[in-house]
Amino acid sequence: MASRKTNRQLFIDMEAVATLAMVKRGLLSPVCGLMGREEAAQVDKSGLYRGQSFPFSFLLAPSGRRNKEVLSSARQGEVLDL
Repeated sequence: MASRKTNRQLFIDMEAVATLAMVKRGLLSPVCGLMGREEAAQVDKSGLYRGQSFPFSFLLAPSGRRNKEVLSSARQGEVLDL
């Protein structure tokens, strides 16, 4: 039997889960996903996202020892489960 590779996990609180669900449903338009480093810096500097006023960058910053370990060893493009 072939083994099935599973993604590593980040653990987030229910507030973060609810916020991500609102993004998925389009309720935080124009945001449609998490911002990358450069995009977030531009939003913080200009107050604009995709040409529309947006007051802050939209990032996910999970805390805790286990999350820190996963994030410190993650490679760019690696899929992490929430």
